[in-house]
Amino acid sequence: MSSSLPFLYKIVLTGGPCGGKTISLAHLSSYVQDCSFEVLTYPEAYTILASNYMSLCYYKTEGMSDVIQHTMVDVQMNLEDSAYMTQYGWKDLLIKQKEQRG
Repeated sequence: MSSSLPFLYKIVLTGGPCGGKTISLAHLSSYVQDCSFEVLTYPEAYTILASNYMSLCYYKTEGMSDVIQHTMVDVQMNLEDSAYMTQYGWKDLLIKQKEQRG
């Protein structure tokens, strides 16, 4: 990694439902931006899946709880990792997607 690249700080907010994560994120993002930092935020994977009609009935099926948890971790990690690609990584990704679409 080139020494000319800026250091990346990563802050993770965790907590249960209604624990204040969203409000804390809004305040923290605003504060950090005021301190001249670039801020990237990512939605919670569960919110994405649930807002796209992932039914809670899936949890009743044996083994699905583990599948859902693994899926949520995969989605979250992919969302977060997408910000760390180099410009060449993005270019390669876009070329591959275009090739796959024909």
